[in-house]
Amino acid sequence: MKKTNIINQIIGENAEILLYGCIGKWNDIDVDVLVPALESLKNSGIKNLTFFVNSEGGEVPQGQTLFAYLNRTEFNVTFVVDGMAASMMAMLMTNPEHTVIANKYSKFMYHRLSGSVRGNADDVLAYTKMMDLFEADLIDMFATRTGIDKVKVKADYFNNTDKWLSAEEAKAIGLVNEIRDGNTEVVEPNSLVIPHDVYDHFNSQLLNFSNNNQSKNEMKKVAGLLNINENANEEVFATAVQNIINSEKQAKSDLASKTKESNELQAKLEEFDKAKVKTLIDNAINAKKFGEDMRGEFTEMATSNFVMTEKVIDKMPGVDATTLAGIGAGASSNKFAGKTYDDLFKSGDLENVKANHPALHAELYKAKFNKEYKPE
Repeated sequence: MKKTNIINQIIGENAEILLYGCIGKWNDIDVDVLVPALESLKNSGIKNLTFFVNSEGGEVPQGQTLFAYLNRTEFNVTFVVDGMAASMMAMLMTNPEHTVIANKYSKFMYHRLSGSVRGNADDVLAYTKMMDLFEADLIDMFATRTGIDKVKVKADYFNNTDKWLSAEEAKAIGLVNEIRDGNTEVVEPNSLVIPHDVYDHFNSQLLNFSNNNQSKNEMKKVAGLLNINENANEEVFATAVQNIINSEKQAKSDLASKTKESNELQAKLEEFDKAKVKTLIDNAINAKKFGEDMRGEFTEMATSNFVMTEKVIDKMPGVDATTLAGIGAGASSNKFAGKTYDDLFKSGDLENVKANHPALHAELYKAKFNKEYKPE
């Protein structure tokens, strides 16, 4: 269940909010959800916000959005670092107007931006420029809070290694206003290598600040969405969720089946259209309406617009092979029976037919060029 933006206490003009987890859309700290909740607090008369922090960081654009929102509002803002403030979460606390209080064993971590991109060289270059812009903003935020020169900030805190600071070190350069030795049961982590491990170390020890009433309200909303009783046991909730998962799987399976069926029908339709075009062209060539050399052009026309091509071919005159077989007299004409204009041209007999069998020549000429032959 989503843990983001827990409003712990509202006492008079004061409110407490947990910032435990990762910053980002659909993550533990979703700024798109948090900011409207803070607006509601402001409208209800809240003036003082205390954020309790244990976070390994998260998405820079979302973090900067929250930074900008808190910077333009009239809230008095205090950050209390229960465990770790790393990466973008550490940058949230660089506004000089905000108070930062650290637990004795709190840890702070700063490093260069990291991300990933897919695409061509231009995409990668554009992403690199974008990261440089965001990183320049973070360096400026750090320098503004501490007063350290930007060049030194980049060299010391935004280089190629994670820069870890203890609460005392962070206080020494102005990142922390005050250190409190609060919960004595919280112990310092042994490793300062992997941010997520440090976060888990603190998170397993810190007090649970969840508001029970809010948790009940959230479960009531979930029960309403699942159409079950809000007092149902865990097994009933699990069954309802599993039913939704099963329904989704079945829907995906049905969609895949229908898609396959549609693709098969489309393939059959395409094969039918190809066969129809081939039959039209074959019949036209057999009827001597045009030669084999024109098959490609007429096939392309028929594929693009079958009805129009069919009409064009229907209007074209053809040559009856039986008629051609009887034209002329004697062996000299019979040997040309069934020949096309192109056949006679290729065999070298065209001039012979033109000179000695003008009627046959005229008929073949008309079949070839679709116009009457006019002797020179």
